[in-house]
Amino acid sequence: MLEGATGMPKALINFLESIYRQDNVKCLVSGKTFQPWPKPNLIISDIFLDIIKGIRSIDPTITILGWNTTNNSFSLRMFGHEDLGGVGDIAAKALSDSERTGKPVKEIENQVRL
Repeated sequence: MLEGATGMPKALINFLESIYRQDNVKCLVSGKTFQPWPKPNLIISDIFLDIIKGIRSIDPTITILGWNTTNNSFSLRMFGHEDLGGVGDIAAKALSDSERTGKPVKEIENQVRL
């Protein structure tokens, strides 16, 4: 699934640059051309696209909100603090357990993520 998304950040930055230049924008799927759009005041971006620096280089004053496409319970489990039900620092736990048990770090990381 992620293979198709590798070019997406660059395409989104190029699109935003076109909007700021007030260029016509062409849909890559339908081929339809759209008249220039108004410059945005706010951008909502998937947090995994990592395009904040690119957006800031175009307009350092724009408001950017992060959007997480996964459900909240998964996000809390994977990225939350342990006292909130998250798994905490998986890398530190795996390294400690690997030293204690001799098991490979990757194996332990995969078990902790479950």
